[in-house]
Amino acid sequence: MLGAHADRVGAALHQTPRHGLDVARTPEAEKAWTEVCSMLAGTMKEAASLPA
Repeated sequence: MLGAHADRVGAALHQTPRHGLDVARTPEAEKAWTEVCSMLAGTMKEAASLPA
């Protein structure tokens, strides 16, 4: 994966509970899920920048 893909993967992951799982979300759950997706996208970007 390229670092440029990390934001799109994070955005797709962020939409999963809303569209794929049909889960009712509270504002607190939305905030927590957003933080998780941001952390994962950041980790993917960091990993993509490391030498193979």
